[in-house]
Amino acid sequence: MTQFKFDDRVCHEWLTKPKPFLKGKSPFEQLAIDVDAVKAMLVRMRTGDFS
Repeated sequence: MTQFKFDDRVCHEWLTKPKPFLKGKSPFEQLAIDVDAVKAMLVRMRTGDFS
């Protein structure tokens, strides 16, 4: 939640929308497959690495 400044709407939107980094899956879908990929995406967002 801190990543999204405790905004429930923004957090929900991020969790449910497909992401190219996750091969078109939403973070919520990807959590069931590979938690580390979602964690890596959050770290990249925090550090500003969008390459």
